[in-house]
Amino acid sequence: TLGASEPYAEVALDVASGVLDEAAALVLEHQAYLSERLRADAAAGTPPAAPTLGVAEAVVQANPNLEGSEMSVRRHLARLHRSGRLSRMSWNSMTAEQRSQVFRVMLEDVAENGRRAR
Repeated sequence: TLGASEPYAEVALDVASGVLDEAAALVLEHQAYLSERLRADAAAGTPPAAPTLGVAEAVVQANPNLEGSEMSVRRHLARLHRSGRLSRMSWNSMTAEQRSQVFRVMLEDVAENGRRAR
């Protein structure tokens, strides 16, 4: 078991087109992606991310492999907000569908990065 919450794991499986091994790899790759992005953002002088009203904490809770990476998760969310892929809402005000969409957009971004790296 990877320790991911059921909604997060379901989204990972969907993003991976139902291929279990690819979904598991995606869950694990999220941490590496965040580390890479943090280095790139720091090198580029990207300003620190604004608080995301509980969203970053919820993402870390959904994927315990991200524990200790809260700042990187915030930066990732901020980049997705700036790109227009996610809207800024508090976690508590989101519906279950909107919460799943946060996971989806983040994991699609991780998957896209993985495809570019290959």
